[in-house]
Amino acid sequence: MDAAKDKKKAGGKDAAAPGEEVKLSKKDLNKLKKKEQKATATAAAKSGEPLPPKAKGGPPAGGAGKVTAAKEAGPLVYGTMSTDLTSTLNRYESTLQKSNYLNGNQLTSLDKDAVEFLKPHAAKLSPLTHPYTFAYFGLISKFSPKVMALWAVVEGKAAAPAKKAAKKADDDMDDLFGSDDDDGAAAKAAAAAAKAKAQGGKKKKVVIAMSLVMLEVKPLDDTIDLDALAPKIFKEITQDGLFWKTEYKKVPVAFGIFKLIVGFSCEDEKTSVDDIVEKIEGMEDFVQSVEIQAFNKI
Repeated sequence: MDAAKDKKKAGGKDAAAPGEEVKLSKKDLNKLKKKEQKATATAAAKSGEPLPPKAKGGPPAGGAGKVTAAKEAGPLVYGTMSTDLTSTLNRYESTLQKSNYLNGNQLTSLDKDAVEFLKPHAAKLSPLTHPYTFAYFGLISKFSPKVMALWAVVEGKAAAPAKKAAKKADDDMDDLFGSDDDDGAAAKAAAAAAKAKAQGGKKKKVVIAMSLVMLEVKPLDDTIDLDALAPKIFKEITQDGLFWKTEYKKVPVAFGIFKLIVGFSCEDEKTSVDDIVEKIEGMEDFVQSVEIQAFNKI
């Protein structure tokens, strides 16, 4: 009876003699392995230490740390613009919505200063966010520095009265016994001379009537290279009084076809917009049609 119990405890096999190696079945080995894993997990839970990584199928060591780092990484921001530049562009846009130039409908030194400010930032100008400023810069940037130097200066207008007052004080000191009538006559003569000079200066200025035009050029088909078509138009269609904008834009139409947006400024007396449209449509191997997108007097 005791021999039978000992045999059952040994897993149905005869008990091994002292010093003899015991051979367990595969099933018994799996049971021992599960008990060992369970004991390890219980000990880890009590001590608060993480479980060791599994040999197969488990995530690699340090994997959890990498996922956390990826979640904490902030998003990248592209195409940012400084606050000062945005404020200046918004101020230009608000002014140009009401007038052709920054000081009304006549070019002045303010427009010259605007060109010098915008040139380093020309690549950041967009017709989507600042359409009036975009068209404005495309026009006035074509003028040479010599022409800009002839524009009226809008600074220092308050200095003239001070000079007149100083001159009158000097005259009073020089002629202590002069009569009031003489002073009045001299003042009237000076005023008349200043008025005549101002009128003479205004007559010398010649205002050139100009227009700003944006065109939509539709290609013959989707095989036309618009990046090659735009320079071809700028190079082949030229005449006196026509100033092409070197920038152009490609806008999707449908079914993978894009249309080309080009712009130019022109002198009304020398250039006809209809003639320009006909010349572009004359490129029959490349162009299907041309439409006027915008037409503004400058």
